[in-house]
Formats: sequence, structure tokens, C-alpha cells
Amino acid sequence: MNKRSLMMMPGMILFMAATFMEVRITADVINNITSRTADCSYSRSITNVKVLEHGVCVNTEGVPELEKEGVKVFRGEDQPRTDPGVSRIKSAVTLTRLEPATKYFLRAWVKTADGETEYSNETWFTTR
Repeated sequence: MNKRSLMMMPGMILFMAATFMEVRITADVINNITSRTADCSYSRSITNVKVLEHGVCVNTEGVPELEKEGVKVFRGEDQPRTDPGVSRIKSAVTLTRLEPATKYFLRAWVKTADGETEYSNETWFTTR
């Protein structure tokens, strides 16, 4: 049998296993909100995915995404986990350079080695 062909004999059953891959990300808590800053914690649950970077993005329009105009991006400082298997990791960032008395929409994000960007559900907060 070579790499291009697979010979099956009568009665043989072929099982092919796919690797389960999943990224779940959640913006957990926004606290210590001032007129110019806020602290945000977020969680990542990763199964068999290499994460290259992660963080939080905010804007005042809604549905913040990394490539959108007017979005502020805050990267997590801890090293992303790249080992296979399941990893559950909590991170935190301080959001800075915010405007007073402004409603911000927030989503946590991860970029994977496959070139995909995954986002959490959107949440919001208002600076003082």
C-alpha cells in the first residue's frame, strides 16, 4: 500500500479520527472603571488549537473587531498556550486612553495559528 491508495479487504472497517478543535472566549468582568481606564478579565478555553495572541477590543459603535476603524485593541501580556489538548486560561488587561462618560462595547479575542480570529460575545460598560 502506498500513500496514495488504500486497499480495503471485504469485511474491513476503516475508522478515520478527526481532531476536535475549539476556542471559547468569554469577557468575564469589567471593574475599577474610572473616567479614563477600566480593568477587564477574560477567559479562554482552548482545545487542540495554537493561540498566537489574545486580548480585548473596544469601540463606541458596537460589535468591535480588530480590523474595524475606530477600535482600540489591548493585547494580553501573558504568553499564549500552544500545546495540544485543553487549556483554560484567565487573563486581564487594563483599558486605557478612554473618554469620560462614554459607553464602550467590548469583546475579548484570540488569533489562532490557522489565521482565524475568534471573539467573545459583546458586553458594554460606561466610563465615569
